[in-house]
Amino acid sequence: MQKILIADELSYCRQLFSFALRKNGYDVVAAEDGLSAIDANKKEKPDLVILEAKLPKMDGLGVLRVIRSSPDYRQLPVFMLTA
Repeated sequence: MQKILIADELSYCRQLFSFALRKNGYDVVAAEDGLSAIDANKKEKPDLVILEAKLPKMDGLGVLRVIRSSPDYRQLPVFMLTA
């Protein structure tokens, strides 16, 4: 089963994405801020990241920079979202 990390500060957005993705057979990990997203990425090793641009503690671009700085995650697909 493929794993997707969702990072969004809004609980209802995380829940909406999680519901839709789980319904379609994906394993979902959710993070509410940038630092939690970095930790979840390291621990859970997702196949895809859905990343809100405006996150607390570290914004989405900062999280993306951290992800891309590691050779292990340079090819990890990331979708950036913003309002």
